[in-house]
Amino acid sequence: KQCPTLFSGMNLTADQQAQLKALQEKRATKMRQRAENAKAQKKSDRRQNDSLRMADRKNYLEEVKAIVGPDQYVIFLENIVLNNPQGKGHSVMPGKMGRHGDKVMRQGDRMKKDGRHQHRGDGQRPQQAPTNK
Repeated sequence: KQCPTLFSGMNLTADQQAQLKALQEKRATKMRQRAENAKAQKKSDRRQNDSLRMADRKNYLEEVKAIVGPDQYVIFLENIVLNNPQGKGHSVMPGKMGRHGDKVMRQGDRMKKDGRHQHRGDGQRPQQAPTNK
C-alpha cells in the first residue's frame, strides 16, 4: 500500500501515477516472495538480507526518480524526511503498538492509569474534585 503523503505536493500525470502503481505492485510481489523465502530459510545471514534490502530500496528510489523527474524527486525526498524525522521505519509513537504488541505510553499516561497524579511544579498536588459514590 503506497503512502499517499510521499507524493503530496506533486502534480503527477496519469502516466506517472500508473507507472508508480505498477512499480509498487512489482515491489510488493518481490517483498512477498522474499518473505516466503525467509520463512523457509530462517538461519540466513542477517547482513546479507540487510544489504539486499538496502539495494532494493536504492533501486526503488532510482526508479521513482526516473518516473517523477529530478524536481519532483526532491519534493518526494523532503516528504520522506518530514513524515519520518528519525529516518527509521520502526519508530513507535505513544499510543501505537510497540515491538512486542504492547501499547507504548507516555509517563503522564502511565501515571493516570496507575491513579497517580503529577505535581504542578510548585510543590503542591493538584486538587481533585470530590466523588460521590
